[in-house]
Amino acid sequence: MKKILPLFILPLIFQSSQALAWGDDGHKIVATVAWNFMTPTAKAQVKAILENNKDALTDNNFVDVAPWADKYRDAGRPDGAAYKGTREWHFIDTPLATSEDDEAILDAEAKICPYVPKLEGVASVGAPANDCVVNKIEQFANELKNPDTTKEEKVFALKFIVHFVGDMHQPFHAVDDNDHGGNCVWVKSDHSIYPITLHSYWDGQLVRNLEHTLRPEDYGYILAKRTEHMNYSEWTKGYTRDWAAESFKLAKDVGYKLNVEKLPTCANENKNAPIELAKDYDKEADAVAEKQLQKAGVRLAAILNAALK
Repeated sequence: MKKILPLFILPLIFQSSQALAWGDDGHKIVATVAWNFMTPTAKAQVKAILENNKDALTDNNFVDVAPWADKYRDAGRPDGAAYKGTREWHFIDTPLATSEDDEAILDAEAKICPYVPKLEGVASVGAPANDCVVNKIEQFANELKNPDTTKEEKVFALKFIVHFVGDMHQPFHAVDDNDHGGNCVWVKSDHSIYPITLHSYWDGQLVRNLEHTLRPEDYGYILAKRTEHMNYSEWTKGYTRDWAAESFKLAKDVGYKLNVEKLPTCANENKNAPIELAKDYDKEADAVAEKQLQKAGVRLAAILNAALK
């Protein structure tokens, strides 16, 4: 079958065998969707910012830098500054026990991660290591808007924000049940040969289900075309904490529906007795993942269009 080509042709990137946040492919899908909804002015500014990118962890274009924040973090393992200083920026651990009332979720988010939209100095260094994804997106967006931000810091701001908007839409980056966002819950399904963590299932397996044999850039382009026919303007209402609350609800309503009396935790990990997912779990999770990838792309575009006028 002939593939639909994206708006810009990128080199073939083989899928990473290690699942990260949405995996490399998921983040590239989000960036591809975003590119299709960005203004010409925002696109031109993104290209200009990336001309100052000297980092070799990824290829240097908008889609390929989308997984950069994971690679930057992991390059500092186990005790490097990049790992210790940025690893908690990728998520917000709203307790699963929180009720689904919007006000209750926002209150829980505020307790876990107090609102800090601006920092003294720059957001990429010297910032609190225990900050969270909703604050970091806003902090980096503020830096992109500010004409006084240095060229070097704008590179950091752009690469982090492209990644973090994707992270925030992975439901297990917005919830915790004393299991590190599903990382201590082991499952098995018809789509995976070996048991994997629930977090990894959502990070990578669902994206592979959706892509089939397509490259992430091709699938992202298809998603963008589908999204054009939806009422996507509704998706850009609210801001980071509202969108994280939405992800939390999806984790609670869909992600953790495992038909067990008691969910495993990191204190009671079930690696040797993985939970078998129900036959309809994949179907419902696939639909959630696809829409979250679409929403992430549309919202990333909205943030960059506003910041890079």
